Amino acid sequence: MLRGLLQGQAKKTYCGTGLLLLILIPFYLTRPLSWSAILDIPLVACLAALSCTFAVLQDGIPLPARIKTLVAWSYGIGTMLLLTAWPLSMRVRDPAWSRRLGIVDLVIPGMILLAVGAVFLGVFRNRRAWPERAYSLGGLCLVVLFLGKVWHNLFSSWFVEFPNPAWFMAGLLWMPACLLAANVGMLLGCLPHEVHLPSRRGSVMAICYLIAAALVPLGYYASVTWQNYDADAVALLAILTGIFVPASVVTRSWIIFRFGEGSH
Repeated sequence: MLRGLLQGQAKKTYCGTGLLLLILIPFYLTRPLSWSAILDIPLVACLAALSCTFAVLQDGIPLPARIKTLVAWSYGIGTMLLLTAWPLSMRVRDPAWSRRLGIVDLVIPGMILLAVGAVFLGVFRNRRAWPERAYSLGGLCLVVLFLGKVWHNLFSSWFVEFPNPAWFMAGLLWMPACLLAANVGMLLGCLPHEVHLPSRRGSVMAICYLIAAALVPLGYYASVTWQNYDADAVALLAILTGIFVPASVVTRSWIIFRFGEGSH
């Protein structure tokens, strides 16, 4: 499996990006203890897992190998800039140069979005069955939502004189939660059709995940609007239940499938 994952330059680039992101995790552990530092760790881990998932999905993307490689490099560079150098504009004291670099900051999420668009194309063109397609599309929509929130933060920093602090506080919780739910959906969508529960039970698991995915933006909106931490906890618990119940059921089915194959 590992050999197949490393066949092709695009796959190697995604796997290399995931490895570099994992190397960054000890750096975050050395930072001063704060809620932001603690929540950055699952964010980096989820982006590393997403990189490996994108590597698995490269075979289904109907694009030339050279284009897929360029998109993979765009994803890798954009992700590393997002986590290590963003925002670039805040690191320069000269206001004129800071404004120019602010335009570069706005490009970074778009570099990642190219890879998301390529995977979207692969999921639509590849005739994968339900529920794998539901999991994959739900996860990809959450990745787009995550990048939209990053863009929102950038525009707020540059064009809003007094950014709403509630947006920042809500993002500390919901951005990692959004990426975690996206990763679970993408991973479930990559599994073979045989490991998913048949017909009605498989559909129930997929719908359970899609409901949890829909609760992510609703939870963020409620957090910004009401600023009620009890409601945040309830919504987060519902989301975790909605993504981990299908994940645990499908994982159990995958283990039985793998060991059942090996026993024959």
